[in-house]
Amino acid sequence: MRRSKAGTCTSTGSIVTAADRPGNASTKFAKVPEFTAADYYDRSRARTYASCFSFENSEYIWREYRNGGTAGKICLVFNFGRLREMLNAVIESQEAAMMCGDLRCAQIFSINYGIVEYVDWEEHLGNAEHLPNPVTYIYLKDKTFEAETELRVSLSALGLGRFVLADGSEIAFPHSLAFDFEYRAACESGVIERILLSPDCDKAHLDAQLARFGMASRT
Repeated sequence: MRRSKAGTCTSTGSIVTAADRPGNASTKFAKVPEFTAADYYDRSRARTYASCFSFENSEYIWREYRNGGTAGKICLVFNFGRLREMLNAVIESQEAAMMCGDLRCAQIFSINYGIVEYVDWEEHLGNAEHLPNPVTYIYLKDKTFEAETELRVSLSALGLGRFVLADGSEIAFPHSLAFDFEYRAACESGVIERILLSPDCDKAHLDAQLARFGMASRT
């Protein structure tokens, strides 16, 4: 995918809270007893990717993220309803596909959206009555990160079975993947409403970079 069009999703870390792990490890599938619920969640985690946003323009976000650059910082302000509509259209398109190197494969991911729930990671018990859907775990995070006020967009593939190519080789899910996203179209359609600049932002540099793709800043 061309970098001018791609957004990056990163595989999430451990998505199962500490309190849930013993119960998941002791829960086995009747027909495949060597495969536990813990294995299922681990496999689901390896096939899950998330792109993270904040639903608040907070001092914490400006202070804690994207440090170390020489041109300052920017913040893209999205209209969530329009963003969701745009992303769903990509996923549901008849042209949607997953690229494995140079191979074009069937689109296997489901997309979900949600506001992260912050919990005590060591104490939170979600499997007391039944095993949670893996997607539920994707939207849990330790309460020490509560200041992030995170909204998360996730892509996930089924955690059971194997995904293989036509030659029978198993797909190795990477740590991160690129998602086709038209930034120019997002600006023109109001999906991206504004670009906020940090006080030390080099606006001339920003304008030059946007101009390369026929775009202008919407500050």
